[in-house]
Amino acid sequence: MPRQSSARRSPTSWTQAPTKRLPPARPERPVGPRAANSRIGRGLSTGSADERASMNAPQTESDTLKPMSYDLAFWCDPIAGQRDPQAVYESLQGGQAVEGLGDFSLDATLASLAARFPGMDVTSANRFTAWERSDNSAVIEFSWSSQHLVATARGDVGNDDMNAIIDICVDVGGARLYDPQTGERFDSI
Repeated sequence: MPRQSSARRSPTSWTQAPTKRLPPARPERPVGPRAANSRIGRGLSTGSADERASMNAPQTESDTLKPMSYDLAFWCDPIAGQRDPQAVYESLQGGQAVEGLGDFSLDATLASLAARFPGMDVTSANRFTAWERSDNSAVIEFSWSSQHLVATARGDVGNDDMNAIIDICVDVGGARLYDPQTGERFDSI
C-alpha cells in the first residue's frame, strides 16, 4: 500500500493513516476500595445492595490512575522481521550495540525534531534531551544512540505530537517504529 503524505491525513483521525499510530487510551483503572477488592468492582460481591452501589459509584479524577508514559522506539533493520524486536529494544536501551542494525540519519532526525519541538537541546553530550510544553502539561523525553531513538511521552501529549515524532523518525531518519507497550514492530509502511 503506498504511503499517504501527512498533508492528506485527517488530524482527528490518526487511526486511518497507513503508518503506526498510537492505540486508543487504555481504560482507566480503579484505585481505592474498587482496586483493593476487584471482585466487588466486577459485581461479584455477596454484600448488600448499598455496599455494591457504593463500590460502583462514579469515581472522581483523583480516584483513577492515568497512564504514566508512552514509549516509541525507532531503529533501522535491513533484515526486517528476522530479529526479536523486544530483544533488540532491550539491548539498545541497555546501551549495547546490535550487530547488523543500520545507522539511521540521526543528525537530520534530531534537527527535524528540534524544529517541531522548539527548546530541545539536541547537542546534549549524554544523548538525552526533553521538550516541555509551555503550560507544563506535557513532556517528551528523547534518548538516542547511533542505532536508535526512543521518545517517551509523559502527561497530556496529543496525537499530533506523537504522530509528528513517528513521521520524522520514519520519513527523515529512515527508521521503523517499535511499540514496546504492545510488542509490535512496524517494519513496513
